[in-house]
Amino acid sequence: MAQREEELEEALRLLREGAPLEAVAARYPELAPALRAAHLLERARPPGQSLRAELASRAAFLRRAEELRAARRPWAGILFGWLRYARAGAVLAGILLIAGMLHLLAQQSLPGDPLYGLKRGGAGLAGADAGPGGAASGGGDPGRPPLGGIPSPRAAPGLGDGDLGGPD
Repeated sequence: MAQREEELEEALRLLREGAPLEAVAARYPELAPALRAAHLLERARPPGQSLRAELASRAAFLRRAEELRAARRPWAGILFGWLRYARAGAVLAGILLIAGMLHLLAQQSLPGDPLYGLKRGGAGLAGADAGPGGAASGGGDPGRPPLGGIPSPRAAPGLGDGDLGGPD
């Protein structure tokens, strides 16, 4: 069996080297059908692309790509360049929309509602840097202490504007 395989390999080597099929088939008559099939398969195979042709094709492709890049419209980058930030802008707009809706819903909430704490916190923060009459200056609702929890002197009963509560 090994001898027959060696003969087949020798015959195929001869065919690859360019020996005529009929001469090789005459030399190895018992392998003639296999040699004819191998010869047909070899002829049916498309020729491989040479390295030179592959490099030329790659160079032509890169030249064409550079031509297209150079001919590209410069205004397209200016007009549509912002699209790369579209995803971040959409996320930011969504966050702002949710925050705005929470603010609006909190402004209409009553004590005991889930958003009432947001309303009170937002009202205290909004008036914290206010001027005269704001929460930071002790103004606002006289019955409710400002943010720090210390009542203002104006909110204490019996004290007027100039009266410090001392003996007269």
